[in-house]
Amino acid sequence: MNFCRFGRMWCRIIAVLVVVMFWSGLVAAVADDHRVAEVRWIPDGDTVILEDDTTIRLQGIDTPETRHDDQPEQYFAQEARKALQMYVEQGMRFVPSQEGKDRYGRVLARGFLSDGRLVNEVLVRDGLAFFYPHPHQDPKFQDRLLRAQQEAMRAGRGFWPRILDMPEADEPYLGNTRSFRFHRLECPFGLKTAQGNRRHFGSLYDAFDAGFAPCRRCTVWPEK
Repeated sequence: MNFCRFGRMWCRIIAVLVVVMFWSGLVAAVADDHRVAEVRWIPDGDTVILEDDTTIRLQGIDTPETRHDDQPEQYFAQEARKALQMYVEQGMRFVPSQEGKDRYGRVLARGFLSDGRLVNEVLVRDGLAFFYPHPHQDPKFQDRLLRAQQEAMRAGRGFWPRILDMPEADEPYLGNTRSFRFHRLECPFGLKTAQGNRRHFGSLYDAFDAGFAPCRRCTVWPEK
């Protein structure tokens, strides 16, 4: 079945959703209640916006940013966005995580294809997304994504050949073991890291291989 009406970028997805009431509000969780929702927009490779303005964010990963506001487009952003669009058109199923929503109100979810493959993992393994750790995520889920990233790095898939061949790739970085973000040595946010939470990396490869994600303020990611 074709889930996309070409020319309008509106695609149909199957989302497994149930709303459970907690004292803090409404939280999405996995259940047997199926509904079909319209996709209004796919802004980048890890985010889907539904017609009712619900924003779904693929959990545990981050993809290069497309152009928005006054921010330039990052390298490999369109490749990642087109890959997610393709999976949505194939009838990708979104399953909200037990963590509910992030601080921006986006529904954190895992995406599955009809053959059972985890889209979050597929994007990382293909070098279209990198692992984005969070202390509240399932450790087994995080290990799975990190292994996929390590495989993609070793195989030189997707964006990794250019990222690991930049001049910045051989520079040292400072990691924060509490947030699992790494920073350029001069980054003011990195310099605020407590001594007990500091971890030093000799290269960009070492930081990504250890499961740390780049700081958004001092990111090393190149523009398109």
